[in-house]
Amino acid sequence: MFSWKVAPALATGNSIVLKPSEFTPLTSLRMCTFIQEVGFPPGSVNVVTGYGNTAGNAITTHMKIDKVRPHLFYMIGQV
Repeated sequence: MFSWKVAPALATGNSIVLKPSEFTPLTSLRMCTFIQEVGFPPGSVNVVTGYGNTAGNAITTHMKIDKVRPHLFYMIGQV
């Protein structure tokens, strides 16, 4: 899922602020390490870790973030 959203955004010249699940943040953090090693400019991909109600609220209310695209897959674990 990380590459589905990040790759097109970077290819079109956008920067990313990613808030991964509080249960699985290590994959996103590791991918950012690879992005840095490849040579993308600093600030291209930003990761905000934490719980949804605090970190997510900070992202959605930030004045410099133009668009928020939520991905809510919490129901899959309930099936």
